[in-house]
Amino acid sequence: MCMGEMGGSQSLPELAQEQSIHVVVIGGGYGGTTCALALKKHGIPYTLVEPKEYFHHNVGALRAAVDKGFIPRTAIPLKDSFQDQFVQEKVTDINFEGRTLTLESGKSLEYSHLVIATGSSGPFPGRTETRTIQDLADAYETIGNEIEKAESVVLIGGGAVGVELAGEIRSKYKFKKITLIHSGEQLFNSARGAAMDDRTRDAALAMLKAMDVDVVLGERVSNLEGLTLYRNMSQTVKTDQEKVVNADLILSCTGLKADLSLKSNYPEGTLDNENRLKVNAQTMEVEGLSNVFGIGDCANVPQEKMAAHAGDQGELVVKNLIASLKGSSLSEYKPRFEGMFVTVGPGGGVALFNGWHIPSFLVGLAKSKDLFTKRYWTMFGQREPV
Repeated sequence: MCMGEMGGSQSLPELAQEQSIHVVVIGGGYGGTTCALALKKHGIPYTLVEPKEYFHHNVGALRAAVDKGFIPRTAIPLKDSFQDQFVQEKVTDINFEGRTLTLESGKSLEYSHLVIATGSSGPFPGRTETRTIQDLADAYETIGNEIEKAESVVLIGGGAVGVELAGEIRSKYKFKKITLIHSGEQLFNSARGAAMDDRTRDAALAMLKAMDVDVVLGERVSNLEGLTLYRNMSQTVKTDQEKVVNADLILSCTGLKADLSLKSNYPEGTLDNENRLKVNAQTMEVEGLSNVFGIGDCANVPQEKMAAHAGDQGELVVKNLIASLKGSSLSEYKPRFEGMFVTVGPGGGVALFNGWHIPSFLVGLAKSKDLFTKRYWTMFGQREPV
């Protein structure tokens, strides 16, 4: 990051204007909106660009797929929080040398600093590409109706999404047959590190079994390409270990992948082998690109991809921009915690927090009860619908 001159008694907005600062944030998820809110707070000129008209609180998405009353709480209108600094468009091209973006409408945006927070893609309901709140609500209702009609449900994937969705379905529907199939030998097996340990994985497995969820570990679905997902129809799921499971409804809960919508714009060598931006893990600056930052799921910081971490990275970028304007030294990114909270229904779950195993009832109080909806509506300065 380029260092500015000493700011003297000038205010941050004055310093930003003097140095022609205009930060463009691409992506309205957890990292992008936290970054934009921090820029707004400090009076630094910015534009937030996001194709959707809303912030998708996907931490609550799995409950919304089962509980229709929860749907409005998972979509926060961006215009209400960011006014004219929010542009509902998709970025189609980035000119890193000229420091300009091209939008799908053909309009262009100039930037002094660029924050790429495009997040990750994956199966609905955890991720969505729908652009309006009404379309999102309709999609939730559709999948909710399919779950309600099904007598037997198969969930493919035993990471946090699969475990949480199994818990939500069982909490709402006591007598459905629910089967979770996971290719790993344990739940939550991540290539990124120790967000969960064996004790926590075993506790989650025990909770699912106590809820009468059939958990199949160490087996991969072998006929996935021939299956129809998200729609009620009698089908047979087969695994590579020759297990056969009949199901009315099959839902994918497989791992998330870095968003690839801007992949063709990045210079050679900018992405790692998982198509994540190579960033300086201390400052979030993208390798080889001046004043360009990658945060959240699209960045290759070696840690679990979670909302809290993305938000912290967004705040760090703004903190260092302010330091740069004032001619001060930069801060380094240090995760606030290691671990993860995973709900298993509205009443509890499992968690590992900085080496501490959190009791289920505390997970319920901290996360499961409202899935952080109040926190995010408050952060955006809006009233949560009830």
